Amino acid sequence: MIENVVAEIFTKYGVWFMVWFDGGAHGPEEGGPDVLSIFEQHQPNSLFYHYLQRADMRWGGSETGTVSYPSWGTFPYMATGAGESAKKVISANNYQLLKTGDPNRIYYMPAMSNAPLRGNQGHDWFWSPNREEVLYPLNTLVSMYYNSVGHNTSLILGVTQNSRGLLPKADVARLKEFGDAITLRFPIQ
Repeated sequence: MIENVVAEIFTKYGVWFMVWFDGGAHGPEEGGPDVLSIFEQHQPNSLFYHYLQRADMRWGGSETGTVSYPSWGTFPYMATGAGESAKKVISANNYQLLKTGDPNRIYYMPAMSNAPLRGNQGHDWFWSPNREEVLYPLNTLVSMYYNSVGHNTSLILGVTQNSRGLLPKADVARLKEFGDAITLRFPIQ
């Protein structure tokens, strides 16, 4: 069943930049669905994160939208593994290698920084009504940008739809403010 959902998503909604299977996707050899082959067939130029055999990016080690500095774009392995399947050297020292990368390695695997948009005094990855107070304030989002994109990573903000399948107006307004603030600081030429 999940394979049908994944096929629909990858064939009916245009070209994707990236897909993230949180917690890792385990393929048929591990008793899970065959999502990687569907992804590779329909979105061959997109980034995939993450599967035991494939991870085109690496998690930067926090859900605060920031990473440590420096964060090198190179890594010693082609894949990071998922959780307990990660090589011991990857999980050592609180996943330090995921956080910093390794400047002396050959595999290009940049880090990503992630945080829920509704993460201020909360950690809302899923929508709940009447929780607008946990939207990160603009100054925090701008700081996240400097400490993620400014540290050589992608910033991924978790936004969730409400019970009607729409982004809440307050969330859209905050994202617009954030986009305007970044454009003001870094105008597109």
